[in-house]
Parts: sequence; C-alpha cells; structure tokens
Amino acid sequence: MRSAFLLLVLFLAATPSANADETASRLDSLNDRVTELEANQALHTVRFSGVFINRFEDFTTTYGVPGEAKDKDRLTTFSTYLALNLDFDITERLKLYTTLAMSKFWQNDGRNEYAGNWQASEGGSFGYAGSTPRIDRAYMAYTFSFPLTLAIGRMPTNNGVPINQLDGLVREGTYPRFAYNAIFDGIAAIFDFTRYLPRGHSLKLRAFYTPNINIDSADRTRQLTDGTVKVDSNTPQYAILAEYATTRLAPIFDTLSFYYMFYQYSNFYNAGTNTPATPGAAPNNPTDSAIGNMLYLGLEGIGHISLNASLSALLYRDATTTVDGSQSSTILSKAYLLNVNQRLDFILTGSVIGFELIKTDPTFYLDEWTYLTVIPFYSSPASQGVHVFAAVPIGEKLRARVGWYRLHSDPYSYVGFSSSLESDDNSFYVQLRLGF
Repeated sequence: MRSAFLLLVLFLAATPSANADETASRLDSLNDRVTELEANQALHTVRFSGVFINRFEDFTTTYGVPGEAKDKDRLTTFSTYLALNLDFDITERLKLYTTLAMSKFWQNDGRNEYAGNWQASEGGSFGYAGSTPRIDRAYMAYTFSFPLTLAIGRMPTNNGVPINQLDGLVREGTYPRFAYNAIFDGIAAIFDFTRYLPRGHSLKLRAFYTPNINIDSADRTRQLTDGTVKVDSNTPQYAILAEYATTRLAPIFDTLSFYYMFYQYSNFYNAGTNTPATPGAAPNNPTDSAIGNMLYLGLEGIGHISLNASLSALLYRDATTTVDGSQSSTILSKAYLLNVNQRLDFILTGSVIGFELIKTDPTFYLDEWTYLTVIPFYSSPASQGVHVFAAVPIGEKLRARVGWYRLHSDPYSYVGFSSSLESDDNSFYVQLRLGF
C-alpha cells in the first residue's frame, strides 16, 4: 500500500504547477486515509463466531403432596437459541469480548420467568423470554508481561465443565457448572503459573469480585426497600478458583484435572422470593450470607480409550434471615454430580455416549440460571436423577444430541424456600447445535 502511495506522489509531481494546491490537498487526504487504514488493521483484529441451537423436548411431570392424588403436566416444546460473538484484539495485550444472544419457544414471546432482577441479570438470554436479544458477555481483558490478566465487565462464568463433554467439545465456560452456572458481572484477576512448573503441569488461580447492586427499579437515586427496611445497595461476592491439570500420568490418563473453588457473599437480598399475602404488604424477603466449596475431579482419556469421567461436589453453608428479623436459619448442604462419557471415534469421529447422576439434599442451592432444558435437573433440592445421552457430528460444524432425563424430588423447607410437593419428572429431547 505504501508503494502505491509513492507511485501516486510521483505521478502527481509530474503535473503542471497550476495544480499544486489541489495536488497538496489530495496528497494530505490520501495520506490520512492510508494512515488510518493501516492503524485500524494493526490495532483491530475482529473475530466472529456463534452458536445456533434448536431443541425439541418432551417433558412430563407428576407432582403432589405425598400420599395424596397427583397432578400431571406434559409439555412438548420446540425452542431456538442463538448467540453471536464479536471479539476484538484492540492491541496485542488488550482484548474485548462480546456476546449478543436470545432464546425463545417457537411462536411464543414476552415471557418473564425471573422473580428477582438479579435472576434476570444472571440468566441473561437463557430465560426463553423471546426474540429480543440480550448482552450475555461484555468484558475487556488486559494481559501483562508477567503471568497476570485483569478482566472487567460481564464475564463468561457459565457453561463450565463438564457441560462441554455432553457434545464432545473443548471447555468453553470459565467456572465449573456445579459451582455456579450463571452470568456474573465483576472484576477478575487470573494468575497463570504454568510457565514456572515442569512440563506437563499447569496451574491457574482466578480471583473474582462481583458486587450485587440493589437499586430502586424506577429511581436510580433511591435504595431498594422491603416495606420500611432499606436494602444495602452493594452486597459483594468473592470467589477464588484454583485449577490444576497434569498430563504426566500418561500410563493411566491423558489428563487429570483438579479444581477447587471457594466463594462467599454476605447479606445478599433475595428479591422476588416471597409474595405477600396482602397486596401492598412488605414481601419480607430473606437475606443470605453463604460460603460455598466446590471440588471438581476430571479424568480424560482413562486407559487411553477415550473414556472420560468427572465428579463435582458442592458443599454449601447458608445463614438466612428475613429482613424483619422474624425468621432465621442456618443450613448445610451437599450435592454431587457424576459425569461419565465415552468418545466413539473408532465408529464416527467426534461421537459421544454417556450418562450423568445427580444427588442433592433438601437444602441444596445452585446458581443455575443459564440452561436450555425444560426439566430443572441440575437445580432441584432434595432430588436424585439420571441423564443418558448420545451425540454425533453431522458434517463439520453441526452436532446432534439425543437424551433422556429422569428426576425424583421430595418436599423440602427452609427460610424463604420450600415445597410441599414431591414430583417425578421425565424428559426426552433432541438437540441440533451449530457452532460457527
């Protein structure tokens, strides 16, 4: 491009002197355009990608008070999910990541299944609200010359391991799904110590700060109130995730991964939990102070036969108090998720079969807001269930997965959260996933 510019200069220089002023003006304009174009090319590399998912799900639930006659619902649904990613390399070290997405049931728009505004934020586009898109990802990350990356904005804190293994894909989300499967806004620091370890070992440490902002929904100058009680405008949450992986156990596994995650928050206001019996009365929602410990052990390539297995365990302690102080409780809960899958590359490259088992206790809680299933398989307290699935590639970018969920849930009760019903859920689904 510079060569073309020089040739043009020589050509213009050979024109009569009467055109000198016009020539100088054209040269300045052309030089500005060339400089701007080269600067943009040097500073901005744009990457475009996306996911397009269509699902059919046949969901049946039988529910009622134990020992009494049961009711039954059946939903046969079709749905579409679309996510478009635009990522920018601003400089060599500074990147910007964005995702615009929507999900909807076919011929159905304008739904709102979120009780609280925080749930709407954490759920993003995954609530089957309709064709209006939402921003699920909007953050910038700066990588230093030493092993530190700082990121700020709306983070990819959902769709973590082992979700990717259901379709035989590489890891996509940052945090394991059994820590939380929701979208959080905040500030993150990522320390990568891999370069200091022997070959075949990796270690990353992630620290995440996410303030939950409570503000009146109609007036940004006023605190959120529950009756006469003013809710704290900022209730912070902290998380630390340590990720260790090794490929040095080659005689046994291809890769062994061990993650430990700790998170804590205090006086979090659960907006939308209670519905007052009297119109206009204070909802008296609960506030939570909680500590979570999540362990993830993943084994890939067991026996070098493309067999993978992972166990996720969530240990959770929560102190809950209604805002008027009339009720309080402290609960301890534990839950487990087992995933086993086998790649069948010897039959069809990229094909997978597998199963999941889940067990939760009556006080179980998981931030599970970004999911496309109708059945609440991963978020139900006092439950146990099984999920079997098979996925096959159709061409280079398209994947099909069929599966069946079975879930039994018992009644449970603690401050602000209760159900007097037991239920038996079954769900058969077919999903087409296009990644591009």
